[in-house]
Amino acid sequence: IKWAGALDLERTRTFRYINFDDSISTDIPVKYNIYDGWLGRAFYLRSQRNQTRNRLNFVVSSRLYWNQYIDRPDPDEHNFYLYQNRTGWLSSLAISSQSYFRSNLILDFGRTEDIPQGLLFSFTGGVERNEFNTRLYAGFCLSRGRYLGNIGYLYTKLEAGGFFLRKDYMEQGVINFRTDYFTPLFIINRFKFRHFISLNYVQGINRFEDEYIGIGNDDDIRGFRYGLPLGTKKIFLNYEADAFTPYYLYGFRFVFFGFMDFGLIGPDTKKLHDGLFYSGFGIGARIRNERLVFETISIRLGYYPNHPDKDIPLFLYVSGEKRLNIENFNVTKPRIAGFK
Repeated sequence: IKWAGALDLERTRTFRYINFDDSISTDIPVKYNIYDGWLGRAFYLRSQRNQTRNRLNFVVSSRLYWNQYIDRPDPDEHNFYLYQNRTGWLSSLAISSQSYFRSNLILDFGRTEDIPQGLLFSFTGGVERNEFNTRLYAGFCLSRGRYLGNIGYLYTKLEAGGFFLRKDYMEQGVINFRTDYFTPLFIINRFKFRHFISLNYVQGINRFEDEYIGIGNDDDIRGFRYGLPLGTKKIFLNYEADAFTPYYLYGFRFVFFGFMDFGLIGPDTKKLHDGLFYSGFGIGARIRNERLVFETISIRLGYYPNHPDKDIPLFLYVSGEKRLNIENFNVTKPRIAGFK
């Protein structure tokens, strides 16, 4: 496919829970329109060294967007950026190569899985005009994933970007680094084991006054239910051991797991090692029938020794769990680097 693109037209009415500087939190009615379109063209590149049989593409893409707010909290230059009326144009240049290797018992419970491997490098630039300023944007993303045979699979991603009011000052900048690794299967009797390790680092650069990151998703500490904004930089290490059982009951399969999560989070005014330390430990089970459309059932018991809200830091959590996905190396629409 040489051409790709999309057009998004959206009109939304909703309520948003807003935290104000005076410690008042309330639901605010929000109404907005979004007009967003992009188009990209891929060009095949021949590799003179011929080190890989993967197709290597050079992709040029461009995007226009307009966010128009009708009802909203009142923004200013350094607050409520999400609710500012703004128009932007972004373009990117990217090099992408992708293939797949076949395996199983990674994200699913037994069926054959196609796991992406390859590389992606993209540079994104453009301009945004909001109610207060006109700013330039620049950013890049570099990701690489490779199946290492008997060693396992390794994925790394480095992303950075920010806005420039002038050439020597970046605002709303961010640096994201992530690496994921999983081992080959280890077989003991009829049980099969696999280990997963992830490292996630986020560093905000001159973020706005109301922009923070917290602990509240499974990329940080799994099962940790505490959503306060805690800082502008963080680093978290996650480990999980999965035991794929031979048990099979009316189409349902069972996986037992244990996990350990550790992390630091803090503001710009402190060094990261002086930030707040959090950890979590736990065990659980996942139950799934791949013939059904229902999500995986996850039962998890977690222990969080320094949870700020609980005298007895134990959580029993039962929920549906969506299928995880390994990052691929496809080129998507030009975008601003995320801060979360």
